Amino acid sequence: VGSLVVLLLGLSGVILARRSRHDAELREREHRLRALVETAPDAIGILDMAARRFVDANDNALRLLGMTRDELFRADPATLAPEVQPDGSPSSDTFLTLVEEALGGRPRVRPWTVLGQGGELVPCELRLARLASDGSPLVRVSLVDLRERLAIEARRSELEDQLRQSQKLEAVGQLTGGVAHDFNNLLTVIRGNLELLDEEVDLSGEARGLVTGALEAAERSARLTQRLLAFSRRQTLA
Repeated sequence: VGSLVVLLLGLSGVILARRSRHDAELREREHRLRALVETAPDAIGILDMAARRFVDANDNALRLLGMTRDELFRADPATLAPEVQPDGSPSSDTFLTLVEEALGGRPRVRPWTVLGQGGELVPCELRLARLASDGSPLVRVSLVDLRERLAIEARRSELEDQLRQSQKLEAVGQLTGGVAHDFNNLLTVIRGNLELLDEEVDLSGEARGLVTGALEAAERSARLTQRLLAFSRRQTLA
């Protein structure tokens, strides 16, 4: 009997030691998973569809929504988004449909808008996936904040527009320079002939007035040509 008791005590110790190691491994695994979720750039929450409430969330989710953990866990998921999404779809019904599809084994990804701090509309990318669970149906809700990405894309589009505008101005400048040079050559001939007429031909008073007016017009045209050339060379225009 004594030997049996000793054997049982030994087995009990082994079982307890194994259970202790198993519990420690589970805690370590849970710690690693928690660290992985917390360090993820996404806002992540775990939704219990039986209770229609969030039961877990990382800090990024709390910062994005501007809520404490307790506030998020008490909140109705439908109140975390505006009544209508930018595409006109009702947020509550659409979200419920997406969750049901995710629970059916069809992960969902789509643009989504949530209410951030102070009621700010925050454009996001919504990802839904079913989580393995022996109890309530759980869904992993992941939100990627798109504000920075959209700002970068808007800035890139603005720079591309500026580049296209600059290229158009460059083309106009080249065209303007060519036209101005040709026009200046024509004016040189016109002014030269008018000056010869004024100097060498015995003109009547009326005819001389016409030549003088034509020379003045040619002079104004020459000044206009210089402005066109200045534009083509990107010089400052007075």
